[in-house]
Amino acid sequence: NFGHLTYMNFSHCESITHFPNVSEAQCLRKLILNGCINLVRFDESVGFLPNLTYLRASKCIKLTKFLSRICLPSLEHLSFNWCRRLGLFPDIVGKMDKPLKICLKATAIQELPDSFVDLVGLHYLDLTSCEKLGYLPSCLFMLPNFVTLKVGGCPQLGGSFARFRESLSTNAECRPSLETLHFSHASLCDEDLHVIMLSFPNLEVLNVSLNNFVSIPACVQELSYLTSLDLSYCLNLQEIPKLPSSVRKVDLRHCDSLSASTTSMLWSQ
Repeated sequence: NFGHLTYMNFSHCESITHFPNVSEAQCLRKLILNGCINLVRFDESVGFLPNLTYLRASKCIKLTKFLSRICLPSLEHLSFNWCRRLGLFPDIVGKMDKPLKICLKATAIQELPDSFVDLVGLHYLDLTSCEKLGYLPSCLFMLPNFVTLKVGGCPQLGGSFARFRESLSTNAECRPSLETLHFSHASLCDEDLHVIMLSFPNLEVLNVSLNNFVSIPACVQELSYLTSLDLSYCLNLQEIPKLPSSVRKVDLRHCDSLSASTTSMLWSQ
């Protein structure tokens, strides 16, 4: 019944198990439930608050599901980091075009729904250490404002980029706008890296540290916007071609297999 309430913070309230009906709180803008370690479910009304801009429920370790559907046209920040049992992301109902940041670090998410295509304002997505994640819909990469993706520690994801590359070839007029990709510790091979570099020509920051590839493909020279390349702890890496002139930072710590010719070339460049 709090018709004018705009802010709720119940962080670390360990007795909360069910967040109740808030359909009358139409002015609610911020809802925070971090560290509610016994929270297991939300009332569906939370997914249909027209003015909600900020929702954070990180470290809710018993939460297995957020909601079935959401229509949150004002949402700008959504975070469920370290909700280690959270395995489902809701379907999107209607366009959500506000600048949106989503953080799902270290959750049990296995895939994202195809309705992600309606998150028109999405610009940042963090899925770091989602070890069960095996699928990213191709539509995700074609969102017009999507520039930052972090999927380090997601070892099952290499194939998603190959599938995306196949769909891209049938739609040559569209190109993804991704600028920052963190894909460390994901068992990437040479072919995975080749597909990634061909698929995202606008990359500025690429972190593929702690992976298994042996060489960097020559197509890296086509990444004319690339400024930072992190290859640290790629223990099998032997060969790197000449890099684009735009590159300002290269991290090669603990790349102990690099050939002498590659090392010499990098120093001279």
